[in-house]
Amino acid sequence: MCKRILAIVDEAQIRALARTLNIPLIGITDPTPLNNFLPRLQARQGANGRTIPFVRTEAEKRIDFRSVMPTVQTVIVIGVPYPLFPERAAVPGEGRIASVACGEDYHRVVGRKMAALVAALKDLSPEPHAFQTYVDNSCLIDKASAWRAGLGFFGKNNLLIHPDYGSAFNIGQILTDLPVAFTKAAPMPCRCGDCDRCLKACPTGALGEGFALDYTRCLSNLTQQKRLLPEEATHIQTFVYGCDYCQWSCPFNRKAATISATQAYGDLEMLSEIAEADFETNFGERSLAWRGAAVLRRNARLVKAKNTKK
Repeated sequence: MCKRILAIVDEAQIRALARTLNIPLIGITDPTPLNNFLPRLQARQGANGRTIPFVRTEAEKRIDFRSVMPTVQTVIVIGVPYPLFPERAAVPGEGRIASVACGEDYHRVVGRKMAALVAALKDLSPEPHAFQTYVDNSCLIDKASAWRAGLGFFGKNNLLIHPDYGSAFNIGQILTDLPVAFTKAAPMPCRCGDCDRCLKACPTGALGEGFALDYTRCLSNLTQQKRLLPEEATHIQTFVYGCDYCQWSCPFNRKAATISATQAYGDLEMLSEIAEADFETNFGERSLAWRGAAVLRRNARLVKAKNTKK
């Protein structure tokens, strides 16, 4: 007979802590494998003989929380919004940088939020418990975890969209063996309706009907790849890192906070020749730092070449 593990913390306590820590989006779910996402993952990993970018783990492990923490009892998912920079016409000589890569590296921002929440949760428990935190750095599909925890719905842009915060938020996952009493969230159904603005806005046609995404055309993916096939290189345009087209077009992002566009543009001439030391000075605190100067130089040169042909 299985021994029943009694919850020693409840959802209300966790949500109260989140408010004091300025964590606007939080949800809780159980560690049951995300089996309904398995067929889609398997299909995408087998498409055209290419795997999902930056993923080296088999699909079965990506849906199983216990593949990274065998003792997990509870999964806490948080969302931390980031501001979008306003859309404006592309200016020759400037290279765009996606909003998510502006400001301090989101791994650090979300990581600090989770660390503070974990510390507070440890204070609530009379017994020691294990916690593992992840920000876009585990094999688990964080958007699926957030969806099941009630943080949003899957949009046609393949992003998770919250009705109030839109799609501009980063996800953090906390896996713990701490038992928590919570009410299971009702996952949000898609609210896109007949809207297809993101599909039309994507300049490379990476988005398609039926929530399709062609990674070989997605600028967010291509601008982060160390190596590009000749055909893939032709898709690089205006953005030297990431992409915001599908977010700009989404009606749910109308209420998103905005940032100064000065953080979101770089001089193409400078970027195309940027040295490692200058890259570290200018971008070392941003999330794009992980890709290094060489990728940014290449992208800037591709954008310059495209502008020259116009």
